Amino acid sequence: MTACLQLPAKLDTRAASDLAEALRDHAGSDLALDASAVTQIGALALQTLLVAGAAWAAAGQSLSLDHLAEEAADQIRLFGLTPDGLMAGKAGA
Repeated sequence: MTACLQLPAKLDTRAASDLAEALRDHAGSDLALDASAVTQIGALALQTLLVAGAAWAAAGQSLSLDHLAEEAADQIRLFGLTPDGLMAGKAGA
């Protein structure tokens, strides 16, 4: 069964450590990240998600970013990433 993690509205530097801890708590299981509330994404949170995407892919587990608003997806693209690539742990994919 896939677990679900609700992401906060602001994924900024302050939120990155909590995000990393929450991801560690779900390591080893399929995980859906509910991004419906996300309005702001910073570099440190993106790095955290990129590393998680690579870890989940290496473990053969599913990690998805669900209900992401187009404005938040645009912020990801500004860093040269895509939402799908981010979840696969691939920069620029």
